[in-house]
Amino acid sequence: MYKAILLLPRRKDLTHKAFMEYWLEHNQPLARAVPGVARFEWFEALISPDGEPPFDGVVEMWFETLSDVQDAIQSPEAKKAEEDLVNFVDYSGYTVFLTRVPE
Repeated sequence: MYKAILLLPRRKDLTHKAFMEYWLEHNQPLARAVPGVARFEWFEALISPDGEPPFDGVVEMWFETLSDVQDAIQSPEAKKAEEDLVNFVDYSGYTVFLTRVPE
């Protein structure tokens, strides 16, 4: 099993509320349409030890195989979801990485 983790900071011109509304209403339907995703989870970041967290949302996209990950990344649905990030995500703090889930 593989898990892509995305850390999403909001654009500086958006409030946390505006970020959440856009993310839930516009971007999540695009992200959920990406093929090969076995499980999709999202989380709203609320607080960190230093106060305000460095990002506003977290996405976990689970995949059965590495091939599923590669196919998803290359899909038109993933490209559309990624292109939409500019509407609410601050790319200077955007982080994405792939993990392998231990069996």
